[in-house]
Amino acid sequence: MPTGTIISEFKSDSNLFYKITIRENDATSDYTISDVKLSARGFDLTYKTDDKNRFTGLIPSELQWDIFIESDVNEALLTAKISQIRQAPYKKFQVLVERGVDRASYVTWWAGNVLNDINPEKDDSRPTMVTLTASCGLAQLSEIPFNDNTPYNFAQYKNIQIIRNALINDIGTHFAWGATNTFIRTSVDWTTSDMTRAENRDPLEQSKFNIMVFREFDEDTNEFKYEDGFTVLDNICKIWGMRGFLSDGKFQFIQVNNYDFAQTTAPFFRDYYKDSLEPDASGTLTSLNLSQDSLSYLHRLNGATFDYLPILRNAIATYDHQSGFDFDWVSITNGLGATNPPNYVNEIVAWNGLVSSVGVNTSAIYGGINNESNTDMMTVNLGDVFAPTGSNLKFKRTFYMTNSDGPIQFTTGGVADPDYVQQILARIYIRFKIVGTSNTHYAPFLGLNTISEWSTDNTQFGAPTDIIHAFNSAPANSSGFQMDLTAVNIEFITSQLPENGTLHLELYSRCYQGYILWIANDYDDSELTEITEATTNVEKDEILIFSPPEDTVEDGIFTQIDGANTLLQVYEALNQPDGTTITNGTEYDVGTIFAGTAGDENSIADMKVFDGTNFISAGSKWRSYANTTNLAMGSLLVGEILEGQVKGAQIFNGSIKNTSTNSFEYWNGVEVDSIYYVPHQCTFNGERDTWSGEWYESSRDSTNINRDDEIQEDKGKDPKPPKVTGWAHN
Repeated sequence: MPTGTIISEFKSDSNLFYKITIRENDATSDYTISDVKLSARGFDLTYKTDDKNRFTGLIPSELQWDIFIESDVNEALLTAKISQIRQAPYKKFQVLVERGVDRASYVTWWAGNVLNDINPEKDDSRPTMVTLTASCGLAQLSEIPFNDNTPYNFAQYKNIQIIRNALINDIGTHFAWGATNTFIRTSVDWTTSDMTRAENRDPLEQSKFNIMVFREFDEDTNEFKYEDGFTVLDNICKIWGMRGFLSDGKFQFIQVNNYDFAQTTAPFFRDYYKDSLEPDASGTLTSLNLSQDSLSYLHRLNGATFDYLPILRNAIATYDHQSGFDFDWVSITNGLGATNPPNYVNEIVAWNGLVSSVGVNTSAIYGGINNESNTDMMTVNLGDVFAPTGSNLKFKRTFYMTNSDGPIQFTTGGVADPDYVQQILARIYIRFKIVGTSNTHYAPFLGLNTISEWSTDNTQFGAPTDIIHAFNSAPANSSGFQMDLTAVNIEFITSQLPENGTLHLELYSRCYQGYILWIANDYDDSELTEITEATTNVEKDEILIFSPPEDTVEDGIFTQIDGANTLLQVYEALNQPDGTTITNGTEYDVGTIFAGTAGDENSIADMKVFDGTNFISAGSKWRSYANTTNLAMGSLLVGEILEGQVKGAQIFNGSIKNTSTNSFEYWNGVEVDSIYYVPHQCTFNGERDTWSGEWYESSRDSTNINRDDEIQEDKGKDPKPPKVTGWAHN
């Protein structure tokens, strides 16, 4: 495809060379406009953060620069291109900023997409000045659903993979990086007792969760609604207590408290090329913090002021998907002990094989019959469940009976007498089981509008739910019967959960066949014969009994407290110097985080970590910076936040000028008057090599911090259904 370029260059007053290249993609023909004059400021690069927030997640940056249209050979073409930029679609025009100590040593320093927000051009004689603006692309992710350009499946993805997909597929400025240039740098130091700490082991690459936590079912449209890419990446940053931004020619993801940790120990980093999903290099960040106090080339300019972030009373984070059984994968066994892998999303099969949403038997290899209480049934491991006062379980699913990919044959033939009808009766038995510390408890379905009481009696499976299909006439030939889709709803709640433990769903179905005498719209089933593995006079392999994926938010499996669905876990860290929470501080609310430590390991929001062999649930085994105290991931996060402001934090508001060709970037912390700071809302001027803005103190204090984590009723939301990964049985 033809490419056009518009090139400007300048040398800063610290003798650094900058080259700004505007690139037009899919131009009508190749062209180059060189030596375009810039204004005296060179450019301004601004990083935009939340105000007064040390833990801002994703940080967009924006470049502004001025070019002159002059009366020369390039006037007509440059004027035309400026007009095109004003109307161009996003990513049509892109910009690359390169830097070097001379023109022979240029390397990628910043890249972005040119926006069509251009100042009006004055009706003056040449030269006229035009101001251009470009974005690093992070801000514009808010306009793009996360799955727009990446065809995500209902599956687990590594954190680094989700980040890279957004940078490559949605932002699209990766042309600026060569195959062996560092595209992403991470510096994350949260690990678990299973995912242990090592320089070459990146927690963002060694952990994953199901990205479909960022979608929700819209009842109005009957379709899923997907969050935008900015929300996804910003939430990942907040989950990990890190900031994400483009700086020094790399997309960098650095945990905020690394800057304090670096005062005594150099944090680990891991580098990725743009085509890599595993680190291509690793090491330690020996220059994460630079000292304006001791480095002769960093100069604090006059006019600086100091302010303070308030003391925090507490820090809280709300973890979504905590108590709803929003399953990613499930552990399935039958009474004979066979275990099968997951296959289809949200499918529950009670009889004979794996089916698709249209009732076609897709994998006969998993065919089979479960028809015996305790000895031949399906068991679904739903993970851990907690039993606070007022808690119970709710089950609501629709089950269907139909035939598979062929008609049902009865070798005894049909009966033409209209008073007799060939029928199949299915009886579904279902119950919950909790394996607790003190005992194993069972709550069978006992009937509509009847609360299922917990007991320790393993022989109780309760009342069946019937599905009946009557073939109203004999088939015209030996091709057999085609069964219509016949449905029944199963809904029940349990009594108070007896204790904490591992929750299982157990179910089986019994099927019967025979002729019935149709009497006044009723039937007599006394002549029915049970279908078993030994049955030969009916094609039992064609009978399917299953529950398809839920299509409303009311359907699913839920934990309830006082009759309301519970979906939220609140993590809270408290500033308690004398054992009592202070009253003069402010509250820091992270907001909702969508992944982390789940109440059950099968939640799609549960963060899985690599233990050297397999990806397993991290559980409440998270720790930071080589500490050995294990915590839930959300609990670790709020503690790390509170540590940074348990006594408040100082703000440096001023300007720092770099008078050398040594690097001083947005990713660097800086020491001013013996206090270390992290850059926040800052602007870099390229001509003067000067940073201006706000830096927040990076120190931590872990004393006098206590935690108070609790499950809360989610009164503000409709109940959200679990997403049961499809499964089959033997």
